[in-house]
Amino acid sequence: MDPQIDRKAIEDIMWLEDEDFEKAVKELDLRSILCLMETLQTSMCEEQLQFEHLTRQLQKYPDRNSYNHRKISAALCTAQSLLTNLLTKHMICSGQVSFCISIV
Repeated sequence: MDPQIDRKAIEDIMWLEDEDFEKAVKELDLRSILCLMETLQTSMCEEQLQFEHLTRQLQKYPDRNSYNHRKISAALCTAQSLLTNLLTKHMICSGQVSFCISIV
């Protein structure tokens, strides 16, 4: 990541709600969008690892009615939702990169 780009600001943008995220991305320059995409990819990778870990943990509790199974299942749903959100934001950034390139 470019040292001139404020990593904290990029991470703050990453966690904005959808509408605010789209608005913020439209105001970024190309370099900042690419840094945001890199940050999103890193987060997606970390969350994917967490998802895989939870999946392995869930296999240890085959009884769907057990407390551990329900707890891990809920965590898996949360991880899946976060992954989907991160991917959607990455796609928004990709669209904005295409737009930036098309006007150059």
